[in-house]
Amino acid sequence: MEMTVRYRGLFLGFVALLASGVGSAQVVVGTGNTGNSLPFGFYNWVGEYQQVYSSSAFAGSINVSSLTFFDYYNNTGDTLTATPFQVYLSTTSASVGGLNENLANNIGANQTLVFSGLPPAESEIGSTGAFTFFLSSNFDYNPSAGNLLLTVITNAPGSSGSMTTYLEADSSGSLMSRGFSPFPATLATTDSVGLVTGFDVKVPEPSTQSLALACGIGLALAWIGGKRRKYTRRATPRTA
Repeated sequence: MEMTVRYRGLFLGFVALLASGVGSAQVVVGTGNTGNSLPFGFYNWVGEYQQVYSSSAFAGSINVSSLTFFDYYNNTGDTLTATPFQVYLSTTSASVGGLNENLANNIGANQTLVFSGLPPAESEIGSTGAFTFFLSSNFDYNPSAGNLLLTVITNAPGSSGSMTTYLEADSSGSLMSRGFSPFPATLATTDSVGLVTGFDVKVPEPSTQSLALACGIGLALAWIGGKRRKYTRRATPRTA
């Protein structure tokens, strides 16, 4: 019985650790008030597109596992341009509304290729169409290091018979802005528009310090449990 009490405390410590472990959620940045076909919805687009998101849109460090963009007309049945896209994420020092016209100057040192291939088929979220890019490589983003930068490159146009698809965009310029440069142009056009974006994220795993703290709490609870059990045994009078 004493052994059970001791390990109960240790078990509770590990439960506390697990409770503070990895969680998942979707963070949606932007409020749709217009539609935008670039870079995924215009069949004849060939070039580079960038979108910067304010670090203030994120409460803390996240691990991004997918990106979701929403149909502007709140319906289903649309398709994105059937051409390969390369999608990158990085941290950037560029500000919302302050992207450099030379798009290469906005890219952070930690740029990561997170998606390469044809765009996804439309799915349905409630009554709204949505397109979710499941990333081949998750991206760790820390808002304290700067803003978040999305870079999309496509080198080939889609079919001339494709229809243009508009995605939800936010033109307020408060949380995001964009720059786009059709090939072979060298300098980009910049403005205050940005695609409303859903980030499916996971909270990073606990640090080594958190693990040590949780284990320490568990050991302390086990020691207290053992002491309490011994005291209870001594204080109980014997009966015939």
